[in-house]
Amino acid sequence: MRGKNMARYKFSNKLMFALVMQDEEICAEFVQRLFPGKKVKSITFPNDIKITPEKTIVTGVLSKSVRLDVLFEGEKEVYDIEMQVEKEPELPKRSRYYHTSMDTHFLKKGRDYKDLKPSYVIFICMKDPFEMGEAVYQFQMIDKNLQLQLNDETYTIILAIDCPKGKIPKELETFFTYVEREEVDENDDFVKRIHEKVEEVNRDTEVTEIMTIEEEMNIRWHYGYDEGEAAGAAQKQREIAKNMKEKNIPNADIAEITGLSAEEIEKL
Repeated sequence: MRGKNMARYKFSNKLMFALVMQDEEICAEFVQRLFPGKKVKSITFPNDIKITPEKTIVTGVLSKSVRLDVLFEGEKEVYDIEMQVEKEPELPKRSRYYHTSMDTHFLKKGRDYKDLKPSYVIFICMKDPFEMGEAVYQFQMIDKNLQLQLNDETYTIILAIDCPKGKIPKELETFFTYVEREEVDENDDFVKRIHEKVEEVNRDTEVTEIMTIEEEMNIRWHYGYDEGEAAGAAQKQREIAKNMKEKNIPNADIAEITGLSAEEIEKL
């Protein structure tokens, strides 16, 4: 049973999204809806980079650079999907980095470049990064004078959830609505399955506590605190530190994350 003060996280939360999208059926159905006609028989998640809440704490929160994209491989392509809640001015370079990372990860040592699979980087953005009113933006390398395609098989797809409703492809209408307003279309098994998974994660108090820590740290690092909120912020940091201590996270890591001294942590 959830505590009365326990936060509930939506699908649009970046960590929630990363956890839910590791469901193979959900991932495959999403790709098929984004690319109508494409049949995804099976997908594979690389074991060495599979996201878990514990890994997020260790490699993401501590490094202050939480990477919560979902990387997976189909029969003929590789994909990297990420939720973007706030506008990201460096989204194009983020896409470039992800394409490079995928090529490095999936091209086995000793294999030739011709063995590279087509790669798709997909950003689901709560706010249209270009403010041009489109639902789906699709990018690939092209000669700007001749409109000649390079055919390097790298594609970047950006979904703008806040676009005008008339722009949304029919296959994605219920998905866009759920991401934006968390409204479940009872006639759509795909959206119902996503919602059930979200509720399942929310029922796991250990996971949601870690999500709360990640969210608080993101606020701390990226936005800072107003001076007038200093006292409340300090109390919140102590609460976070106490929760982490109860999970047997080393005091040194707690100190690095919360900014509390070793003495303050010992007293908790």
